[in-house]
Amino acid sequence: MKKEIIERLYKIATNQARRNGFIFDDDVESELIYFITIGVNKMPDSQLNDKETIQLAERNIEDFVNLMSRNSPGRIHRRSLDPDYLGFMVNESLDISAFKLALRGFCPRFPFC
Repeated sequence: MKKEIIERLYKIATNQARRNGFIFDDDVESELIYFITIGVNKMPDSQLNDKETIQLAERNIEDFVNLMSRNSPGRIHRRSLDPDYLGFMVNESLDISAFKLALRGFCPRFPFC
């Protein structure tokens, strides 16, 4: 059951990144899978079967990816040059610095932090 939830949350994260015009670089992919795994492993068994709890985790992982997207160094730099820059480029990579910046603004969020 936990493995399926981890895979689902990771799929939601990658889909949200794509909607935001991003892909994950290798380091972020590894860290994100670890981050999701730790969060799911913290959940008691009773929460693993609770639809509302899983939906909260799904919304929170989408929020986390949105924070990473907003914290992409390239996007921040381009916005500093052009405040009207919307920042939706296809397949721009999210790197570990965007992950770490997002993490600071994200925690504490269930079940990840």
